Amino acid sequence: MKPSAPPGASQIPLFQPPPPDPTPEELGLVALERVAKLLRDGAGLILSRSGGKDSQAMLDYVVELLRHLGLDPATRLVLANADLGRMEWDVTEHLAMLAKHYGVAELRRVKPPRELIDSIRRRGMWPSREARYCTSDHKRGPLEKLIRAVCRERGWTTAIHAMGERAQESPMRRKLALTPMELHDKLTVTRTVKASDGPPGFGPARTVWVWHPIVLLTIDEVWARIKRSGLEAHPVYAAGMRRLSCKACVFASKNDLRVSRALDPTFFAEAVALEREIGHTIRPGFSLAELDDSPDDGAAGPP
Repeated sequence: MKPSAPPGASQIPLFQPPPPDPTPEELGLVALERVAKLLRDGAGLILSRSGGKDSQAMLDYVVELLRHLGLDPATRLVLANADLGRMEWDVTEHLAMLAKHYGVAELRRVKPPRELIDSIRRRGMWPSREARYCTSDHKRGPLEKLIRAVCRERGWTTAIHAMGERAQESPMRRKLALTPMELHDKLTVTRTVKASDGPPGFGPARTVWVWHPIVLLTIDEVWARIKRSGLEAHPVYAAGMRRLSCKACVFASKNDLRVSRALDPTFFAEAVALEREIGHTIRPGFSLAELDDSPDDGAAGPP
């Protein structure tokens, strides 16, 4: 005699579909809760500041968060900037103004061994989507050294590196919405430690998290936050630039390059001469020397 099925067994589906993946908004909230806990537990914040609109909106947001948690930006926040030399716009006064307004006591600027334009000359080629040494050698590498130094000087065993990329900027950055916070494998290190009341074990010497606090903000929301702050953005935006990138950025639109040429014709002439010197144009099939008033090419952002 077959055993009888439990009541309601016929209504139980044989296959339960997996739960839906969390949305970017849900992932962002989880990251925010983790950041808040880390900050309450004593973590430090290092915020990358280029001087552009996105990092300015991010600074406003992060300081708002710190104050909401009852924490002082003067002791818990460091502004970090990678100086690219004469290739970039002067952001010295703008960064100093922001630091003063938001009560940030420490603004650190770091320089690589050579300026970006000198690296282009030395390599004989401009950066590209496939070879972004402008980012790796002149931004990411120097900033990683700075983060190590700040953690050591301040005694931070846990730090959060806040970065201002936004998903709306490009398909590549859209992926960051799925990982708004992750461990920085290169900067997180462990060592053998021996507890006074126990056997040796492994403990963190330095844990660094990467956080993208404004990854879901739209361009309109960025400008709205800056407007609410009562502060001005960097002056190049009022002059017509859409991005505060390098004066001759390989990802710049023709519009931004035309504005750059008008604002700093001396540097632009140097960049045109550099193309001729090394026999390599800023983008395949496009030379700065050929820049005219034709319609924009749509290359208005990073990959």
